[in-house]
Amino acid sequence: MAYVFTLVFLASLVLLIVGLFDAPKALFWKKSTSTRKQSVSVYSVAMLVSLIAIGMTAPDVPENALGKGQTDQSKTVIKQAVPMATPCLKKTDSAR
Repeated sequence: MAYVFTLVFLASLVLLIVGLFDAPKALFWKKSTSTRKQSVSVYSVAMLVSLIAIGMTAPDVPENALGKGQTDQSKTVIKQAVPMATPCLKKTDSAR
């Protein structure tokens, strides 16, 4: 399904460029007068919607897609002692 949305995205990109030069050719289904503004708005919205749809329907990358011997560094947890500067929260006699 992502391939279909990719084709819609590419077609919208081409028709957007065509619409900048000749709006009636880009908006071929519209019988009344077509303007560049209408062409740009229609095809930019189509590109945005198809780009979102590509992201939603794209297949997941499998865990072993990294290849042999490689590790995913984003999953590596480094445990180090980090000194933290925390204020003293104990009540002292002078604070009463």
